Amino acid sequence: MPLVLDATVGGAAANAYTTAAAADTYFLGRAFADAWAATYTTTQKEQALVFATSLLDREKWQGVKGGTPASGL
Repeated sequence: MPLVLDATVGGAAANAYTTAAAADTYFLGRAFADAWAATYTTTQKEQALVFATSLLDREKWQGVKGGTPASGL
């Protein structure tokens, strides 16, 4: 069964924190952006995002959840 990336915040089936399209936008102004854009297919990008999410979810984080700062901060 092919991977289906689900970046729905709070979704029961969510398996990633972002989409491949959002990651493409993020990488536009960063080092090695050409490698991300030209080397990998959308499927490979989605696989990388799901894998990265699983790594982050396994970490033990200190502190408390924050909120979105009020506008103007």
